[in-house]
Amino acid sequence: MNSLPFPLRNGYFLFLLGVITTICLFAKILKWNDVVSVDENGKLQLTDERKQAVSDRHDRLDNAELYMLIAEVDGYFECPSCPLGTHKRGKYFLKAGEVYKYGVTIQKKDRYTESELNRWRLTYVDLDRGSDTAMKKKETTLIAEYALHPENLKRSEKWRLAIPPGSGTDLR
Repeated sequence: MNSLPFPLRNGYFLFLLGVITTICLFAKILKWNDVVSVDENGKLQLTDERKQAVSDRHDRLDNAELYMLIAEVDGYFECPSCPLGTHKRGKYFLKAGEVYKYGVTIQKKDRYTESELNRWRLTYVDLDRGSDTAMKKKETTLIAEYALHPENLKRSEKWRLAIPPGSGTDLR
């Protein structure tokens, strides 16, 4: 039995197979007949639920929110995109009030919980609202211009960043 590879020892493989099977069974896989119905004239149409989902999505896309997260206190914050030499173990030092991230969301209530923001020592600031496209254009500009942001330019050149520490990626 000890000659078996680890995944096959002690039922680990069967447990993993069970977990994957359970996920597949309970995952909602959308089927054609979930979104299409037949009207009284025999014509195919979207179900009322599907029409409502489309309308809800359009509303969210028309009402996107541009936001920034700012440091509540002086301290080290996660920095997934910081270049080597500008951080300590993947963390970057920010002063209270400095920008951590710019972002856009179409579902604010689901974006960050109050407990997450408290744990991360960040404050959510609503900057603007509008269509998803318009807000993403503004976000792109803010991220691109961060290199010239006054708080970034106050730092010695070695510690300056091209994009905010929490933005994760450059112009996507």
